[in-house]
Amino acid sequence: MKAYISTGLVAETLLAMVRIQSLKCTHLDKLSSGRITYGIRLADAISFAQKLGWLNVEKQEVSFTKKGEYILTQFDGRNVSGELWRKILQEYIYTWKPIWINRIPYGRREAYYFMSPDEKRCFENAGLMETDPQSEIVEWWDTIAEHVRSSRNLHLDKTGRVGERLTMKYEKMRTGKEPRWISFESNLAGYDIISCKDTDVPDEQLLIEVKCSEQLMSGATMIISRYEWETATTQHKNSTYCFYLWLVGEQRMFASVSVGDVEPHIPKEAGLGTWKSVEIPFNVFEKRFVPMEAII
Repeated sequence: MKAYISTGLVAETLLAMVRIQSLKCTHLDKLSSGRITYGIRLADAISFAQKLGWLNVEKQEVSFTKKGEYILTQFDGRNVSGELWRKILQEYIYTWKPIWINRIPYGRREAYYFMSPDEKRCFENAGLMETDPQSEIVEWWDTIAEHVRSSRNLHLDKTGRVGERLTMKYEKMRTGKEPRWISFESNLAGYDIISCKDTDVPDEQLLIEVKCSEQLMSGATMIISRYEWETATTQHKNSTYCFYLWLVGEQRMFASVSVGDVEPHIPKEAGLGTWKSVEIPFNVFEKRFVPMEAII
C-alpha cells in the first residue's frame, strides 16, 4: 500500500474500529457487509489500521493492539480532534515515510509544497498549518524534524559502515595483510582504517578516511570536518593519508583520492572566520573512479 492518507480514509478507519469494538464483530467476512460512510473500501480502512499498528489480522480475525485501543479512547465517535489528527499524522509520517519527509527539517512549508491535496487537507484539519501556531503545533513540527534528522544520520552512519567494510576487504586483497578498523573502536582518530602503503614496505602506514554514498555520482558528496583535514595534513607529513570514496547505490564505483587532490576544495580562512566542515562533490574526482568489480 503506497503512502496515502485522506480525511475520508481516517474517518472510515476510526468508524470501522468503533463498529468492531461496539458490535464485537471481529471476522472480516462479517465486517465486509458493514456500512460504508465515506466511500472508502473497508479493506483499505483495515489495511490502513494494520499498517499503523492499530489492528492485527490473523486467519480473518481482527484484534486490537494496545496502540489501537488507545486511539479509540481519543475518538468520540463523531469528530477527530486536532490532537488526534496530529497523533495520526505523526504515525503516518513515521510509518509510510512519504516523499516529502526529508523536507520537514527545512520548515513546514517546504514539506507542504510537495504534499498531495488529500495530505494537505489532513494537515490543515490538524491545525498544523495555522498562520499563528500555538506552542504545541511548533513542538509537533520540531519533534518530527528531529526524528527525521536522527533517522537520516543513522542511515548515513550505516552507509558509512558499508564503505568501511568494503575498504577492509579491499585492503586485505591489495596487501595480503589484515588492516586495522580504527573507527570501529573510536571515531576521534581523524581517519577510519590503518593499512600499509605497499606490500614491499609493510611498515609504512596508509591512513584511510572513508567516504561512502548511495547517491549517483552526480549527487554524491563527502563531508570533511576541520579535524579530519588537520589530521590529514599533519599525518601526511609522516605517513601516507588518503581518502577512499565509494559509490554503493545504483552506481558501484571506487576512487582513491590524495590529500593533494582534495586541498584545492578546502576553504581558506579570512579575518576571524573559521570553518568547521566542508562538503565536496564526488564528481570533482570523477576521473579517478573505477568500477567496483575491477578491484573487489
